[in-house]
Amino acid sequence: MPQSTIYLLDRILMKDDYNDILSEIIGDTFYSMNTEARHILNILYRYTKYNKEPLRPVEVTPSIYSKIYGKNINPTKYESLGRKVRKTMNDLCSEGLLYKLRSGFIFNEDFQRATLT
Repeated sequence: MPQSTIYLLDRILMKDDYNDILSEIIGDTFYSMNTEARHILNILYRYTKYNKEPLRPVEVTPSIYSKIYGKNINPTKYESLGRKVRKTMNDLCSEGLLYKLRSGFIFNEDFQRATLT
């Protein structure tokens, strides 16, 4: 009888809501940020913590789009969100929450609350 492989998913790696951790790092300002900024920070925090690879806005946009609008893609909304994601990532970089590298953005793990305006 052939054996079947069983895959177990690591619950820690499946987690995609880091709001509690991010609010501890950033402070109350985190919850006053717009939805897109909070989603971006969640995604980049997870990738920086577990993957150590930078992400480009074009890689972040599909995940945020599906969380906000669902699976059906409206090209106009998608392109508009893509521009907003790129601008927001640049703004978060200016505030010190993200680092911009040649190949994308990573979360600033050494962020200090006092530097946020």
